[in-house]
Amino acid sequence: MSDWAHASPPRLHIHSSDPALVDDDLAEHMIATRELSAKQWLLTMFDSLPHATLIRLVVTLWVIWTMRRKEIHEENYQTPLVTHQFIDRYIAELESIKRSSGVLDHAPPCVNWARLGMDSSSEWGGKDQC
Repeated sequence: MSDWAHASPPRLHIHSSDPALVDDDLAEHMIATRELSAKQWLLTMFDSLPHATLIRLVVTLWVIWTMRRKEIHEENYQTPLVTHQFIDRYIAELESIKRSSGVLDHAPPCVNWARLGMDSSSEWGGKDQC
């Protein structure tokens, strides 16, 4: 198990005029959670946060990692405002997909039964049937 406590946390708020990537309560919770491994820290976040907050945290961490990689390897720098807007749009798109798709809210099938999902854009009676 490696000790990652020495690693500097991502800058969640760059400048007073820039939007914070996470709200103050979540930032405090992230800082207060002390674990020796990054994996254990993330598992603790999964256990302790409400679903919507957890989604925002995971998407934010993914975007920070991606933006840092692009800055380092491709010299493609994005401002904190652009990063914040991307996170908001991405989460809004996830929510709209969940609302428009009943698949995410279905109950599991009964015992000895299987659920068959069909794409609503399938064409019946055409040459390309299964």
